[in-house]
Amino acid sequence: MRSERELTFAQDDIDLFAEASGDHNPLHVEPELAARSAFGSTVVPGALLAIAMLGTLPDDAARSVRSLRLSFSGPVLPGTTVAVNVGPSTRARGAWELALTGRGKTLVRMRARVARADSVLHQPGDRDARALAAMRTAPAEPSIAELVDAPPRFVEYRIGDELQRVAARWGAESVAPAVLEGLAWASYVVGMEVPGRHGLFSGLELGVGEEAADGVPAPGARQELTVRDYDDRTGQLQIDARLVTAAGTARCVAAIECFELVDTGDPDPAALAPAAADAAPAGSRGLVAVIGGSRGFGAALTLALLGHGHRLRVTYASSGDHAERLVALAGAGRDAIAVDRVDARDAEAMEALAAELRAAGERLEGLVLNAALPPLAMGLTAASGGELAAYLADSVRLAAVPLGALLPLVDRDRGWIVFCSSSALSAPPRDWPHYVAAKGALEGLAGWVAQNAPGIRVVVLRPPKMRTAITSTPGGRLGAASVESVAAWTAARLAGEDLDAGVTVLEPSLAEVRA
Repeated sequence: MRSERELTFAQDDIDLFAEASGDHNPLHVEPELAARSAFGSTVVPGALLAIAMLGTLPDDAARSVRSLRLSFSGPVLPGTTVAVNVGPSTRARGAWELALTGRGKTLVRMRARVARADSVLHQPGDRDARALAAMRTAPAEPSIAELVDAPPRFVEYRIGDELQRVAARWGAESVAPAVLEGLAWASYVVGMEVPGRHGLFSGLELGVGEEAADGVPAPGARQELTVRDYDDRTGQLQIDARLVTAAGTARCVAAIECFELVDTGDPDPAALAPAAADAAPAGSRGLVAVIGGSRGFGAALTLALLGHGHRLRVTYASSGDHAERLVALAGAGRDAIAVDRVDARDAEAMEALAAELRAAGERLEGLVLNAALPPLAMGLTAASGGELAAYLADSVRLAAVPLGALLPLVDRDRGWIVFCSSSALSAPPRDWPHYVAAKGALEGLAGWVAQNAPGIRVVVLRPPKMRTAITSTPGGRLGAASVESVAAWTAARLAGEDLDAGVTVLEPSLAEVRA
């Protein structure tokens, strides 16, 4: 018989697991940095999810588990409620099948077995481990390609005393200590060693020996890590690993699957400079406000507009270091850019910005509504309908609040407003019903502006998929255009004379922006 239990993880739970495992990856423990990732928040470590899932097993079953197969297909964010469905496997004798669901999707699958899965776990042979590297306190940023086919790496590993507190928190006290240790260790490998800082856990096969299963984790264990394969198109890695005691006994054997996420970096000003005939001195044209312009496409478009002579007023919610780098990237035109830390959803702050511009006698030639939420994969179910509606409301607020504050300042004779939509409206991705609904609402708002503010040129921009923090996910880099190419193409159209009053939909193909 199958059963179901709901779970909710707090940041404190994540921090406790970090102390237990040694996995202090910023994606898990640094909310401000994680807010700039593709997930918009810290993420619950996959191994912590696995421990909590094991805590839903009957005690006798949890006690007998000696091997696991895990696959992760979507993140779990702190503060959100997920459900674990658990029951005996109908396909493998002596096994249990567990599934963790949220946002209308299955996010984690687990098969827990009594027997070790030696037949499917590659076990590197014993090797000289005299060159033992110290356990890391900060995540590595290795060159992955150099590690492929390289000799194994040997690194010390010590489990934290907090691991039993983690197990007790989720009812997993009956799980063999070596299984708990193996999960914590695999998390450390991905988050701190390979890929390290830009790592994302995607799958695990873990086996423990019977001799090690019930023993207390011994101090001074060593890791043996071998990168077996790397796909430079997607960033997927396969790692063979063993955790060995100081006495030479193998406690855990693992085949780890993970991804190296793309570090999108800063936009390249050289790729955004218009042709000499189109260039204008920085600050020689009207003022443009860019909402959500400190990084990614917003930063690239800011620099491209600067190249066409505009002055820029840029808002950002949290990326202060990106905003500083944006001004530095402007070079000689840095005096034509001003940045403000303003959450686009904060009506009072946006009204204050509008009042400041009004008091200075400023009019806006342009307004770019670029602030957006990360679109985590979601299924459309009755249970996820509320989450979809919340995403839609928050997305609309990111555009409606600044639009309401700044629309009166947009020049009615030659002004323009860019609503940053997406080509996803033309070809809706299966797992993004919330994102498509939000962009549809944004375009509806654009139509309202065109009808009620005649004279303003309203631009609905539907760019192709771009390489940004939001698309820095497994597979996200495939077929994506650079932000520089899309920004340069867009700025050239805004600087031209061929935009009419009313709504103009710009939906460039990859070929157009790369031309």
